[in-house]
Amino acid sequence: MIFINTAVKTILKVLLILILLAALLLLICTALIFQDDNTDKYNTAPDQKVLETIAKNAVIQNETELTEDDLNGLFAFLLQKVNDKNIFSESYSIKAVYFEIHKSTPCKLYIQSYINGRSVGFSADVDIFLDAESNVTFAFSNAKAGKLNIPGSVLTLLLKKTKLQNASEYISINDLSVTLPAHYEYDIPKLGTLINIEVSSIEINDGVIHISTNPVLSDALDNIKGFLWDGLGYGLEYGIDYFKDNILGDR
Repeated sequence: MIFINTAVKTILKVLLILILLAALLLLICTALIFQDDNTDKYNTAPDQKVLETIAKNAVIQNETELTEDDLNGLFAFLLQKVNDKNIFSESYSIKAVYFEIHKSTPCKLYIQSYINGRSVGFSADVDIFLDAESNVTFAFSNAKAGKLNIPGSVLTLLLKKTKLQNASEYISINDLSVTLPAHYEYDIPKLGTLINIEVSSIEINDGVIHISTNPVLSDALDNIKGFLWDGLGYGLEYGIDYFKDNILGDR
């Protein structure tokens, strides 16, 4: 009987120690999750000019060089549009994103999210490429919530819970990646038409991404060519500059 009581006491002590250790581990994990050292990255002003630049270069079949500032301004603009439309879940939302572009090391993604009213910073290595269907894919690895390492699937689960997929029928969130459309329409009011822009290749360099597009297919393309070749009375070089500045550039 004495032996049984001693064994029970020992088991209870072990259980109590395990419970205390689990509680301590939970506290440590919670503290790590809510430590965000990247808040200085979340102040990018929204800017959609990069879409206009890609459209202009697509018309004259030029490559576009996107800097980190260009890319982050664009994502801030798109994120602002999503927030303005109240697409995000009340419990899960994204307030800011920031990209660092690297060639020799993985690109980095930083996300400022709100989960049940509390700010949580997520980060991950990102591989950016065109998938088999020519959509832009962001594949995640080495993800963190605050300073706590997490599986990449936890990050994509958060993105699903924010209802980000509802922002566009083209956005797809998989287990370890997010896919965005590599094509969009751009309106040229002075020509009264939409031109279809489709990204054909992406090249990552330190600090910049080079974007190439397929030839523009549009009912206005013949008008554009005629405008450049015949309508201005200048040389071709001046005609292209005038078209870029006064037709595409005057928004």
